[in-house]
Amino acid sequence: MIAVHILGAFKGEDKLLIVSKGGAAKVVAPELSLHFDDDMLRLEKWVPEKPLTAVYFDPEKSRYFIKRFLIESENKEDDFVKPEGELIFFNSDWRPVITVDFVKPKGKEPLTSLEINAEEFISIKGYKALGNQLTDKNVKAITLKELLPYDDQPEDVNEIEVHKEDVNAKDEITPEEDEESQIKLDF
Repeated sequence: MIAVHILGAFKGEDKLLIVSKGGAAKVVAPELSLHFDDDMLRLEKWVPEKPLTAVYFDPEKSRYFIKRFLIESENKEDDFVKPEGELIFFNSDWRPVITVDFVKPKGKEPLTSLEINAEEFISIKGYKALGNQLTDKNVKAITLKELLPYDDQPEDVNEIEVHKEDVNAKDEITPEEDEESQIKLDF
């Protein structure tokens, strides 16, 4: 299944993030001649400071790893999963919480699911980093449980709320009434 987010409005410098099922990510300029491969997993507007979260299986180590990273290069494709690895889960939300369900071992009790807050479990590292070990047990499924709130407003922005009842009718000035605020230039 391809996850496509609503792309919204674009400015001239905005770019697209394309993630493949094989564990590669690239940033491209949106243009009409853009071609999308069949193995595309995610397409969305790229936010450079937004971390990407991936869970993959490393067959060399027989373990699952989780990593959080940023796209480091706008000019080339970044392979964030080794060629022999398998991407199991990918998310591009700011603060995901995931649930890891395990395969029931034969003749044993089912294993308890894990709930992982990705932000607390692993810090943001480079896309080449191995990541943190998640488990060596057989994973049945990884699902997005919830998204924790994220305020993407810059800290230095101060918002002022003005309520209609706070404004006195005689305080309201229309441009026609305020002759002093107009600048007149005589040539």
